[in-house]
Amino acid sequence: MKTKEMKQGGNVAIMAVDPGGHTGLAWGIFDLGRHVSLEESLNARMDAGSATIVGSEQQQILTITSLWRDFLVRQVRVHQMQPERVQLVMEDFGRPQIGGRDLYMPLRLIWGVIGFRMGEVSEWERSGKGPLYCPPVILQQPGTAAMPKERQMQLGLWVRGKEHERSAWRHVVLRLRTLRSQPLG
Repeated sequence: MKTKEMKQGGNVAIMAVDPGGHTGLAWGIFDLGRHVSLEESLNARMDAGSATIVGSEQQQILTITSLWRDFLVRQVRVHQMQPERVQLVMEDFGRPQIGGRDLYMPLRLIWGVIGFRMGEVSEWERSGKGPLYCPPVILQQPGTAAMPKERQMQLGLWVRGKEHERSAWRHVVLRLRTLRSQPLG
């Protein structure tokens, strides 16, 4: 059932992932209120942070899903958010990129995370604990999250020396822009 609050705004929690050899993550709680600008929402973010993880695909999949699970549970239990208001965003590549690196690792990480999450839900439900809500993974193209360095610095999202964390923050911003034009409810 859609509530008035969901239609008008309120808080949304987002974790964004830039998958690859060095995977960047960024997360936080953001206000989507009608009278709150994007800048105000980013400046007032709560429970926010970013990280870069490395390792094999299997290690990264386990780390990403563990961080995601902790983030989701914290938002629902501690911040009392509805699970539908907690979103996982991953940068997706429509076609492999050129440049001497493993072109398919980001895709394998995305589908590994999705598959792992589906397996967790299946195990939970098969154990007889009841149905479990699993927020969908929202895929975004890298080019749509482009943002000049100056703008990232202005928004307080420039993480010095952490290119992939900066990319994850750009995907948080893109998702916030999308949600501001298309309310969650």
